[in-house]
Amino acid sequence: GTKVVLEGADVNATKKEQITGDEFFAVQIAAKDSVVQIAGKKLLADGKEIKTEKALNSEIG
Repeated sequence: GTKVVLEGADVNATKKEQITGDEFFAVQIAAKDSVVQIAGKKLLADGKEIKTEKALNSEIG
C-alpha cells in the first residue's frame, strides 16, 4: 500500500508496527484549509497532501 508520512519525515524510516489508543488520541489531528495535519504537520501520501472535503478547518476525531 501507499506509505503515509508526516511532512519532513523519511518515508523509509523504521516505524512502530502498532501504537496504543492512548498514543493515538494524545496527538491532535486537524484539518487546516482542508489539509489533514497531525500535531501541526501535513499528512502526505506519495508526497501529496491528504485533503478532506468535509472538515475544512477543524479538529478531526
